[in-house]
Amino acid sequence: MAFFFDHAVDEAGLTAGLALALDHVPLYAGRFRKRGKALDIVCSDDGASMSFRDSDMTLDQAMRTAARLDSGLIDHIDTDATRQGTVRC
Repeated sequence: MAFFFDHAVDEAGLTAGLALALDHVPLYAGRFRKRGKALDIVCSDDGASMSFRDSDMTLDQAMRTAARLDSGLIDHIDTDATRQGTVRC
């Protein structure tokens, strides 16, 4: 999941907010795990990954570019691996 903002954000506040939300729905605090060529979602309450990126692009440019694998704006998931994987809760 990716969010885009046209201004600086309070990274600590967003991180704290996500931690608080995950306390209420720990099922979403799982992790992706590689199993051979497959990618599993393990609902283990290990915490969620969160990262922040800054860019000189306009908001419109960033949103149009983010889906490209070489954009460097978001961490892409190997969708072929997810089709072979499982969800383990």
